[in-house]
Amino acid sequence: MHRSPKFSSFAIIMAFMTIGIAVVLAAPYRRPTKITTDCCEKVSKARIPYAITGYKRQNPLKPCVDAVIFYTDKGQICSDPEARWVEKKIRELTTLDQDLKI
Repeated sequence: MHRSPKFSSFAIIMAFMTIGIAVVLAAPYRRPTKITTDCCEKVSKARIPYAITGYKRQNPLKPCVDAVIFYTDKGQICSDPEARWVEKKIRELTTLDQDLKI
């Protein structure tokens, strides 16, 4: 029984595809590395008794919550952006920053 050249080519291609698939499936699964988040997961409405040197806004992307992060000599403090004193402090810092740029 004689096989046609088309059948031989097809058989060779299928053999290589099978080997390729087996190699890919046998390779160890590589999970993405864990990314740690350094963010505010809760906030405080309490006034900050330390000198505030700056701030940044944090968007609420789980596990992080909506927050204003104030920078102080004692470290970072997570504050509630809805607290009235926070809004006033941001205006004060923004005005001070604009005055320094002039």
